[in-house]
Order: sequence, then structure tokens, then C-alpha cells
Amino acid sequence: MRIKITVLLLIMATVVVPTVCAESEEISVGSFEETVHKRGTVTFNNFIIHEDDGWMTPRGWNNLKIKLSAKNTAADALSLGLQFVGKDKSGKILWAMSAAPMMGILSDKSLEDISASVLVKPGTLERTDTIVVIFAGES
Repeated sequence: MRIKITVLLLIMATVVVPTVCAESEEISVGSFEETVHKRGTVTFNNFIIHEDDGWMTPRGWNNLKIKLSAKNTAADALSLGLQFVGKDKSGKILWAMSAAPMMGILSDKSLEDISASVLVKPGTLERTDTIVVIFAGES
């Protein structure tokens, strides 16, 4: 029994736990598409946001879409995700969505597109004043 406990402690001591962090940034809708966010070896840029009435959306709803690029210059893949919250001038939350690369992993030495969408009432983007972006993941 004593040997098993010693081995378990030795295994636990050699596991590398990645550093996980989250940073948020509040951005005006007017400057959202010019946003560049760097953290460690990852750069997020080329943000695009638009609202449209896609052919598959239910009657009375529009798609609010966000697309961006993520570049990882590290030799290791990283786990990450983003959250977006749109607020009006009074600070009321109008919409929220999450986005991540495929399977939540940004490959090593890569440039990947990330996109997400949420259903909103028509005109929601026009009423949106600021967007809070939360960048979360390994660093």
C-alpha cells in the first residue's frame, strides 16, 4: 500500500498544469473591427461584426455574426475561448455569445479563423454601443 501512494504522489508532482487567465476589454462598436489584442504568443485581430436576415433564421429574427483571426506563434497548441457581450448606451445587455477555434484548441504555429453567431431581434446591432470581449485560456 505504501508503494502505491508514493508512486501516485510522484506522478502528481510531475504533471504540468498550464496557466489559465482571462482578460476583458470594453470596446466601442465603432472601433471594434480595428481591435488587436495580444496576450503572450497569441494575437487576435481582423474582427468583423454584422447583422443579417439569413435565409435560415426564424421569422422576426436576425443573425448577429462575429468573425476574427487568431494567430499562435508558440511551438505548442493552446486551449482558448472568447465571450462577447453587447451593451446599449445605458449598459443594458442586448446580446451575448461565445466563440472558440475548432474544439477550443488553437494549433501551434497557426493562423485560424474563429466565428460565432447569435439570434437577435432586427436592429440590435444598431442599438449596441459597446462590446465587452473576454479573452480566456492558456497563456
